[in-house]
Amino acid sequence: MLVETMTPEEITREIFTDWETLAEKTLPRLAQEYDRARKRLKVNKESRFAKMYEIKTKKKNNWFLVLNKGVDVEKYRCNQ
Repeated sequence: MLVETMTPEEITREIFTDWETLAEKTLPRLAQEYDRARKRLKVNKESRFAKMYEIKTKKKNNWFLVLNKGVDVEKYRCNQ
C-alpha cells in the first residue's frame, strides 16, 4: 500500500512490482473479458470501444485500467 511516509524509491518499487503482477496475471484475463464485451455488445470492428476496469492489488493499491482498440488500428482483432 502506498503511504505518505514512503520515499520516492519505495513508491517506484511498489508501483513496478504491482505492474509486473498486473501485466502477467490480470491483463490477459481482462483482455478476454474485453473481447467478450465487444462481442456481446456487437461493437463494430472499426469502432472504438473503451472499457474501464477498477482493480485492487494484493498490496491494497487501486488501479484503473482502460482497454480499447488502438488509435492506429483500423480493425480490432481478438486477443485469443
